Amino acid sequence: MTYLILGLLGILLYAAVIRIRKNKARNWAQSEFDAPAYGLAPRDRLDPRHAGPPPPPHRRQESQAIAEAASAGNWKPAAAYVEAAGQDWDERWSRLELLDSIASRDESWLKAWRAADPGNCDAAALETSRME
Repeated sequence: MTYLILGLLGILLYAAVIRIRKNKARNWAQSEFDAPAYGLAPRDRLDPRHAGPPPPPHRRQESQAIAEAASAGNWKPAAAYVEAAGQDWDERWSRLELLDSIASRDESWLKAWRAADPGNCDAAALETSRME
């Protein structure tokens, strides 16, 4: 019984130490970290509502064209859009996120894509993300 109590106290102490360290790190990052010294944007220029900078105008137009095609039931521009990312996996992920957002409003184009090309991994990944 004593070992159980000591074990539980050890776990609680460990959790408290971790919490204190996290709080110290958060406080340091908020008050002392100099982002521009590391090539990052100053805190006052950040927008916490967005993960990164706004896309350039040509990217917004491209996204809009993909969304409009999907809304019209045409899945082929979406397939080409993802395929154009090639093996740039970050870019491919970003494009799949956009398509997932479009599918969240209307996924009929995605269903048509899956029916027309059931072996397409990009369409399968999108369909799977819609199931969650």
